[in-house]
Amino acid sequence: MNIIRLVFIIIVFYPISAYAYLDPGTGNALLAALFGLIGSLIFFAKSIYYRIRETITGKKEISSKIELAIFSEGKRYWIYFELITQWI
Repeated sequence: MNIIRLVFIIIVFYPISAYAYLDPGTGNALLAALFGLIGSLIFFAKSIYYRIRETITGKKEISSKIELAIFSEGKRYWIYFELITQWI
């Protein structure tokens, strides 16, 4: 078992040239993926927390107010959102 660990450490940490180039676009993509992963983990942990809290207390929080945010590129798109806002 120790020989397997030794081989693994040598393979992982042995310095070799990769002859690779990471341009700024690749760096940005890696950062975006990292931030997306962190955000997803935070919201996942939050949902688990609320499920556990709901199971323990037996209460479920119900929000009575509706929060709505509409983002558009300009006033010309209001005709599409006006009926939705009136219905709500």
